[in-house]
Amino acid sequence: MKKTTHRVLALLLACLLLVGSANVAFAASVGQVTKLSVESRKTTFIKLKWKAVSKASGYLVETYDEGSSGWKTAGTTSKTVFAVNSLKPGTKYTFRVKAYSGSGSARAYGKASEKLSVLTNPERVAKVTLAATTPTAAKLKWPAAKGASGYVIYRGKTADGSFKKIGTSEKASYKATFESSPGTVYFKVRALAKSGDLERMSEPSAPVKATLLPNAVDEIAVKESGGKYVVLKWKAAKGAAGYYLFQRDVTTNKEFVQVAKTSKTTYKVKFPAAPGKVWFKVQAFSKGGGKVLTAKASPALKVSLKPAKVTGLAVKSAGPTKLTLVWNAADGATAYELYMRDEATQEYKLLDTVTGKTYTVTGLEPSTAYYFSVKSVADQHPAFQVQLCAEGGNDPRRHHRV
Repeated sequence: MKKTTHRVLALLLACLLLVGSANVAFAASVGQVTKLSVESRKTTFIKLKWKAVSKASGYLVETYDEGSSGWKTAGTTSKTVFAVNSLKPGTKYTFRVKAYSGSGSARAYGKASEKLSVLTNPERVAKVTLAATTPTAAKLKWPAAKGASGYVIYRGKTADGSFKKIGTSEKASYKATFESSPGTVYFKVRALAKSGDLERMSEPSAPVKATLLPNAVDEIAVKESGGKYVVLKWKAAKGAAGYYLFQRDVTTNKEFVQVAKTSKTTYKVKFPAAPGKVWFKVQAFSKGGGKVLTAKASPALKVSLKPAKVTGLAVKSAGPTKLTLVWNAADGATAYELYMRDEATQEYKLLDTVTGKTYTVTGLEPSTAYYFSVKSVADQHPAFQVQLCAEGGNDPRRHHRV
């Protein structure tokens, strides 16, 4: 009885050893999966691919569970591609694949492939809006995208043209700044996911349009003026690349005409003669997208430009019945009016209008006091008394009187 039992046990042991040897040989005949890679991916989807293994009847796809620090089955397939669904956006997943032969409990596995870590795409930024704008800045904001650890911001000149990266942000907002107002610009944002050395970006958001104009010039003032010129000044307008200076048409006194363009905040306007009353406006401008963009013009400034007062009125020469007057040129004057006082009425009467700086008065009475005045376009020199002597010449007692 004991001999029979021993024979049965020996037979069973031989069978087990035979089957085990067969399984080992079977497993050894299945090669290792190589060239495991990503064929495509989305925010919640990854499709893996690999090179076919000779004599394999199928493949086991495993994913590493960070929580339990172990591998768990993602699925099996007889093909060399496998899609993993229901993943989280912007999340790292690690996979490996084993080829196998046989089926059921007799399935034998080859050596696992190299590990492959893959990052899903973050969600696309839904909508970018303008939170605030100034002539040289645009603050953008958007809803947080799932799986995003940051964002990349791009700027373009047109909605359908090329866009250039201008910055990054860890928050769902960004302030784009400019040296001067860029006019009309467009922005796009892409969500960025990071995990170690892995990076993935979403598709760009729809473009958002921003039109940034320079500030208007608040007011202009007179820095300096003369009979034939005026120096205007104003405060710099934020975002302005330069300024247009407009002057009201002195003929029609209605329409403003551009007379200058400058990048400074002062400008000297010259005239051939004192123009009287003139009006000016200043308009800030910027350049962007190949266009010139202008702000609202400043309020009009009225300037009264009079010729300078006549100075240096004196007697150049005198005789018993005549004398020659001289005076200095008055800035802005194109002519001079010469007046002599009527002693009967004590009123000054116009003798003549001249363009020069000298005038000879004739038909005078000897030893008589005369008062003269020379007037430019808008101002008058104080009265000047001359006492003529009988023998001719000037009375040293001459003096000015108002």
